[in-house]
Amino acid sequence: MTACAIASQLSPAVRWETVLGDCYDPERAATYGLFRRRALTCLLEGPDRADWGPKTYAFWRNLAYPTRDTGQVTLDRHHARLHRIPEWTPKRYELAAEEYRRAARTLGILPQQLQAIIWLDIRP
Repeated sequence: MTACAIASQLSPAVRWETVLGDCYDPERAATYGLFRRRALTCLLEGPDRADWGPKTYAFWRNLAYPTRDTGQVTLDRHHARLHRIPEWTPKRYELAAEEYRRAARTLGILPQQLQAIIWLDIRP
């Protein structure tokens, strides 16, 4: 679970392949200093002691429990671009996440599965 938390904290604006390598040495990760510090907090003090944004928290829970309905939807800059959202705010994030939950229920899949399908299609 801690490894999932570290990967999530290192993920903003970084390619997944890079994130996986950076998990071995979060201090030198190719991400913003804030996220390096948060990843180190996860490593040294545990994920429950770290600060979380909506995307990184959702990503952590979905990585840790991929087949469980965590109620979390991981939405990133690629989803914002797809939905023409100029900037994520807490309200916009939650409204979009609720739409993903609703669509996933209609399709009979988990919200994180719907998000992943879309992410794989839209990311550069």
